[in-house]
Amino acid sequence: MSKKQNDYNRQKLILTKQVTEIIPTFNLKSFAHFDRPLSFGRYIEKDKSNTKIKYIITPESQNKIKQQINSLYLFLNSPEKITKHAFYPFIAFDIKDRRSNTINKIKYYEKKQFELSGDEKNKCTKILEELKKKGITKKRPIRYASHIDGYIYAHYASLLNEKYEKRIQELGLSDVVLAYRKLPPVLINNTEIRPNNCTMAKEVFEEIKKRENNCYALAFDIHSFYDYIDHQNLYKEWAKVLEVDKLPSDHLNIFRSLTKYCYIDLKEVCYYLNKDKEKPCTQADCAKCNKKIYRKIPKILFKNAEKFRRFKDWYKNFYKDTERKKFHKNEGFYATKPYGIPQGSAMSALLSNIYMIPFDFAMKNLADNVGGMYRRYCDDIMFICPHDEKIKEIIVSKIKEFIHERGESLEIHPIEEWDNYSKSQCYDFTNSIKIKQHPLQYLGFYFDGEKVRIREGSLAKYLRKSKRAVIAMKFNAIKKLINMHKQKIPIQDKQKKLYRHHLYEQYTHLGKRNFISYAYRTFDTVFNTSVIKQQIKNHQKRLNELIEQADNEILKTNEKIMKQST
Repeated sequence: MSKKQNDYNRQKLILTKQVTEIIPTFNLKSFAHFDRPLSFGRYIEKDKSNTKIKYIITPESQNKIKQQINSLYLFLNSPEKITKHAFYPFIAFDIKDRRSNTINKIKYYEKKQFELSGDEKNKCTKILEELKKKGITKKRPIRYASHIDGYIYAHYASLLNEKYEKRIQELGLSDVVLAYRKLPPVLINNTEIRPNNCTMAKEVFEEIKKRENNCYALAFDIHSFYDYIDHQNLYKEWAKVLEVDKLPSDHLNIFRSLTKYCYIDLKEVCYYLNKDKEKPCTQADCAKCNKKIYRKIPKILFKNAEKFRRFKDWYKNFYKDTERKKFHKNEGFYATKPYGIPQGSAMSALLSNIYMIPFDFAMKNLADNVGGMYRRYCDDIMFICPHDEKIKEIIVSKIKEFIHERGESLEIHPIEEWDNYSKSQCYDFTNSIKIKQHPLQYLGFYFDGEKVRIREGSLAKYLRKSKRAVIAMKFNAIKKLINMHKQKIPIQDKQKKLYRHHLYEQYTHLGKRNFISYAYRTFDTVFNTSVIKQQIKNHQKRLNELIEQADNEILKTNEKIMKQST
């Protein structure tokens, strides 16, 4: 990064700190949406009095920034204005995750088809058909709010979070709920560590060791959790957290915006913005559109509300003969018992925890009564109980009962004894042979009663990410070489190789904030196992092989260009 860019970023950071001192929930982002982001970049100017390029913020700009900050602060802290606020539609897109073990799953179910009979065989066949239909990618629907709506959601999430923490402390649930909370530091080997997936998993694994592996570990998963959150129960728990009978008008407006929400697909926005260009989009192109869609749309979609209204009118006319003439809607809102909130807003995670308070309380009491341990990480539930078949059956039946009380549309994935890939599983730690073949999977780790290792899928995903980065940098290096040859610029040896600094910073232990450095820091103090270190070393070796391969391709390209020029 150049000194010029460093100086600019430094000024930007100073401005952001000034804002967060007044509005702690503020997060400076400039993603594409229907409204303009609160941006301070235009207030950072070049210092004309200095011969060197330097960026400053003039006193006049400082006053304008203060006015903007104060205006936003007064708006967020005015219930009357929030009550009357008209929320923009969400913009929707799907995150596609590659399921690396899909091939193994298909082979497993194909083999099981010949071993099973009756209902189990039918279930196996149905799962196999779905796997082949979906392929190796899994879609996760994301809905993200406009800039001003995002500020509102973040501010009210902060206010609600204080009330929520107070309530779960009163109910004795502080240790039970793990996700989307700022947990106090834990002491491990005389070192204070901020809680993370590693420390949370260690707590569960240590509990199993304390019981000398004479226990069941029951892992449950809630089917499409956010999509089926019951609105009536959410309203009740929201009001209880605020200690009121009815939601205040400002909270009620936010509640409606998250339950009776509508959204627009990002591809539809892209089509609208590119339809009048020399090479306009077609609907056929939109159906095939992938991540390149972000290159076709500007960071600011509409500079004012009038342009959004024009888009709204166009949308209504263009889709007048379809079901979505007034944007896509939350279909669950129109059910007999309305359900569903968007996944992606600043409040969704907290509201999911608030919604589950009665469930967490009932499960915690059940764990205390049977001598077990209960933990919940969003829609992943872990229950450790004594090795007793009756207790196990009680837990399985009770969890279905408790989740059904939360909402008729909510379902727990059933435990299938024959299915090693079922989302809900029963791990019998008294059967050491089976548990080593099929270890407990929890928060990205495997545990076989003795050893802990990182889930191979997590490392494979990280390696694929680093591979894509190497390929991108290789193409950039080759492109730069070609341009230098055309301009007859002398080429140094370092320009014939891949620029390694960024890769090592992002994908090795030399970087401060990445998966591998996190692994080295936490595993040394938390798990202290050679198995995990060996897994990380293998990742480093593969990355070096990819870099060497890219270097060879760059050298060959350079030699080829040299021969052509001579």
